[in-house]
Amino acid sequence: MNQCACGCGALVQGKWKRGHNPKLLGRHHSPETRRKISEANLGKQAGEAHPNFGKTRSPETRQKVSEGLRGHVVTEETRRKISATKLAKGASLQSQAVHQWLSRWYPKTGICEHCGAKGKTHYASINEHQYTRERSDYKELCPACHLKLDYGDGQRPSQAGRPKPRRQ
Repeated sequence: MNQCACGCGALVQGKWKRGHNPKLLGRHHSPETRRKISEANLGKQAGEAHPNFGKTRSPETRQKVSEGLRGHVVTEETRRKISATKLAKGASLQSQAVHQWLSRWYPKTGICEHCGAKGKTHYASINEHQYTRERSDYKELCPACHLKLDYGDGQRPSQAGRPKPRRQ
C-alpha cells in the first residue's frame, strides 16, 4: 500500500486516491464518455449484485439517518421533478402507489363501510377504478363486499362456474 500522491495521507493501491488526481481536477467527462461509463456499469449494482441486497438497517442506523434528515426541506422544484419522473415511469397514479398513499394518510379502521363487519379490509375504488388521491373516491370494504362491488355477483370472472376447491 502506498500513500496518495496528492499528500492527503490516504493509503491507496495505486498512485492516487479516487478523485485526487490533479490532472482531472475541474474537468468533466463528455456526454459520450458518460454514456459509455453508464452502459459499462449497467447491472453491476442491481438486484443480488448490490452489496446491500437483502440487508436491513439496524434500529441505531435508522435513528441516525432519521436525525440526519430531520429539518431537511425538499423544495417545490424538487417535488415537481420527482412527480414528473414518477409520471414518466407511469407509477404515480397506479393502483399500488395510490393504495400505499391511502394507507399512509388514512389508516384503516378494520370496519367495512358497507356491512359493518370487523376484520381485514381493503380500500376499494368506487370511481370505476379511476385511481385518484381523493379519499372520497374510495370505501374501506371487507373482502366479500369488495368482490361484490367489483364483480356484482361476488365472483371474479375466472372463478365463475368453477366449483370451489376442497380443502383437505
